[in-house]
Amino acid sequence: QKKALLVSQAVTLLIGTLALLLALNMHDVLTLMFYSYGFMVSGLFIPIIGGLFFKRRSSLAAIMAMLVGGSVTTVLQYFNIPTWQSLDPNVFGIAASMVVFLILNRAFGTKVSALNT
Repeated sequence: QKKALLVSQAVTLLIGTLALLLALNMHDVLTLMFYSYGFMVSGLFIPIIGGLFFKRRSSLAAIMAMLVGGSVTTVLQYFNIPTWQSLDPNVFGIAASMVVFLILNRAFGTKVSALNT
């Protein structure tokens, strides 16, 4: 339990530092909100759909899909990287999230019956 607390504190410090660096580079609140909504949409859409409709579920798959999907979208937006056919970065974030979720959910997912939900 002590190790879990230290890991939690380290992750919180890392995320806080990254958030502070991102906020220092933003010139207006609207841009920051745009990035945060992109991160949320790309990160949460697939794990929520998977949690609702898949019979096999994995918390590891959901967490990793959130991080990968949100990160892909954020990197594409922040560095203004041109995308294929000028598609919105959220498309690529959602696609990355789906790939990660499907692979990890297949590998680590456990069957959940309707009575256990």
